[in-house]
Amino acid sequence: MPDLPDRFLQACTISALLSKISHSFCTGRPAEIVNYPETGVMADFNSGLNLTCVGYGLPQPDITWFRDDLLIMNSSDATIFGATPEQDFTQSVLELCPLQRGGNYSCVASNVNGSHPVYFQVTVNRAVKIIVHPETSTTADFNSGLTLTCVGHGVPLPAIAWFRDVEIT
Repeated sequence: MPDLPDRFLQACTISALLSKISHSFCTGRPAEIVNYPETGVMADFNSGLNLTCVGYGLPQPDITWFRDDLLIMNSSDATIFGATPEQDFTQSVLELCPLQRGGNYSCVASNVNGSHPVYFQVTVNRAVKIIVHPETSTTADFNSGLTLTCVGHGVPLPAIAWFRDVEIT
């Protein structure tokens, strides 16, 4: 956590004692996200993923979560662990389990003095699935044409290489 709150609270304490600084200085600071996930998060399909955002501001900010600009609510695959206030920080954890959908995620800290969104991409890795045609051994006449097809699906997209007379382990 940054040391901003200590200096800020000391200034407010001094101002309250001296009554020389405007009351609004101590009662407001726009919400700001000060700790958040990396911009590119990768996780495996059906695994679990925890995303944490920490917001700072006075009054203490609320944190909301979005996926592809839609509000995320608690559901069978997403759980939001409520804000844990600590001084003027708010921490919120979004647990995605089982992880099945990637997308553009964001967490937004907001209070009466403003809001601050942070955006990041979640990519869901999917196991490689290979489709080969024909599916069994094929024999072709000498000097005739033969078409073999291999299609790979997965995230990230797999690279496909062909080998002849090579044993791959």
